[in-house]
Amino acid sequence: MTEKQNSAIKPDLELLTHRYSDHYEGFAMYDAREIDYPVYRTKVMYAVTKERKIHPVIISVLKTIHFLETLKDEDSYSYLQNISQLDEEILDTILADITTKGYLKQNDIRQEELKLSKEGKEILEKETELVTENASSWLYFDGIFGTVLEDTEKLDQKSREGAIEFKPYVKSRPRTECLDDDFSDNKTLRQVIIENLQDGNDITDIFEVAPGKFFRRHICLFYKDEETNEKFLVLNKDYEEDFRATQLFDRILNEQKFDYENISPNSVKIFEENIEKFNNTTPEIIKEKIQPIEEVSISDGKTIEVDEHKKYFIYVFENARNSIYIQSPWINWKTLRLYKEYIQNAVKKGVKVTVKYGMKPRNRFDKIIDKESQKFFDSLGKDNFRLIKTDDHSKIVICDDEFMIMGSFNWFSFGGGNEPDARGETSTINMNKDEILKQIEKFN
Repeated sequence: MTEKQNSAIKPDLELLTHRYSDHYEGFAMYDAREIDYPVYRTKVMYAVTKERKIHPVIISVLKTIHFLETLKDEDSYSYLQNISQLDEEILDTILADITTKGYLKQNDIRQEELKLSKEGKEILEKETELVTENASSWLYFDGIFGTVLEDTEKLDQKSREGAIEFKPYVKSRPRTECLDDDFSDNKTLRQVIIENLQDGNDITDIFEVAPGKFFRRHICLFYKDEETNEKFLVLNKDYEEDFRATQLFDRILNEQKFDYENISPNSVKIFEENIEKFNNTTPEIIKEKIQPIEEVSISDGKTIEVDEHKKYFIYVFENARNSIYIQSPWINWKTLRLYKEYIQNAVKKGVKVTVKYGMKPRNRFDKIIDKESQKFFDSLGKDNFRLIKTDDHSKIVICDDEFMIMGSFNWFSFGGGNEPDARGETSTINMNKDEILKQIEKFN
């Protein structure tokens, strides 16, 4: 993947900020970041000994030798050749092989009587033998804790600009020379490898451990409560909660590994921005952010910050008695689906909902409204819902004729871009009746 391609798929952190701002009760989200987490993709070369059935031809030769022992004939080789009807060269190869394995007594196979050794008699009885083979497998090691990872989804060789990059712990790097050193969970590296390889119980030796450093990309959301407790929420590529990764980051937090010492020098500036956001999110700010929807403050001139819009939007749907007017230039399903049930409930209880959208496309890829959103709006019917296409960049929400919210927030498309961090968006509440009626007229 080229550097240009790599930078073109950054996660939609705006949408994540909006969608998960109230995920933890009593906690306010103060930041959203990409985290590049170190993983050692490691090739392990080893010897494995397994029990294997002996080839029928070899069994036949061993049985014949065992039979010839009872004849007390010194020329057992000639008898064996006549009975087996094997080519002389092939027979010699077989006899040399089973002699090397210790199944025959160490005699000249051409000159003396052929006799099975003790080991030869034992394997003839079982018809199986232990065979040692060289093998190789891949293991993926957590670069911080040294544990073996089950999930081997796509890894990246380089950390991405704009992400917080964790440095791997030196002792968590799997190396050949450290096979018998303490590695993780009070186990040596050798023990960890043997426990995690498919044929671990049969491994007799490990020749080489060859790690390569890679990164697993996470989307991490940061939360803080009024007592300065912190929580993480880690998401997968589909923007859904990754429970295992979230538990991993909680462990990092609990073991105090999220600090300057463990952050790559390349991402110190980004890490400092994260710390600054943590410090600037005061108890007063948190208290306001986590305020229940039913307790939101509706007052003339109040400023609504970026992550408060969701709460106020829901408040409108739950409290409007007669009508709701919404103007949002772009509409996408990623955002609209957050309010799907609230819109349906408002329409069902008889509130008339009018949505006005539309802007001149910015480019050929710019979708003013996507198919999923259009399909949802069509499902609402026409009795209490109207969809109006226009060409207007305004962003407005009006609740009955009581108050309206105006500002820069795109109500149904916030998160439509791929900026490296959630942008600032603010709106204000206006309770001037005349101004509200003027805006309502524009929807007719």
